[in-house]
Formats: sequence, structure tokens, C-alpha cells
Amino acid sequence: MKEKIHWFTGKEDCETFFKRLAENEEESFSENLIIEGNSNTKYNWIITASNLVGYEKIGIDEDFYTDDDVDYIDTVYLDINNFKKSNTRFLWLDGDEVSLKSDGIIRIWWD
Repeated sequence: MKEKIHWFTGKEDCETFFKRLAENEEESFSENLIIEGNSNTKYNWIITASNLVGYEKIGIDEDFYTDDDVDYIDTVYLDINNFKKSNTRFLWLDGDEVSLKSDGIIRIWWD
């Protein structure tokens, strides 16, 4: 079964989603917001990823995007096809599963 991925349309779309996540967790929205609970991955990771590939090339499961009660995410997708040049030198890819599919999409999943 193919995953249904919501690709952020830009910075505003991404921030709106994570602000909702912060509100649901009764946390303040900042770069230190924990977006994945088991690994303590913070929103700063999304900012770093966006500096490398652009917000439009970051995706999450559609189910998380549409869930009004979302508290954490467990999967992030990065489209590494034709991404912009950046001053960001690297992005740490750490998860319980990191996979690169033949279509140029990296899937990072945390348990």
C-alpha cells in the first residue's frame, strides 16, 4: 500500500501544522518543540531540513496532517530530487528506520 503523504506547501503550511501540534501538547511553538516523543526530535530538525531541501520537499503522513488532536509525528519524508543548493552542510538522519526509495524519497520513521 502506498503511503498518503502531505507535502507542505511552504513555510506557513508547515508552521501552522506544528503550531497545532504544540497547542495540543500545551507547549509553546519554538524550534525546541519536541515533534517526535521517543527520539525527542525537535522542530529545529524540520528547520534544518527545510534549509537543505525546502519546505515543499518535506512531507508527513496525511493522517497526521488531518488529525485535529495530533500530538507527535512518527514519520517524515524528504524529497531529495533536485533540491536547492544551501549553506546547510548536512542533516542528521536518525530514526528507527531510514530508507531511500527509488523515487528519491527518504522515509524516516521513529518507533
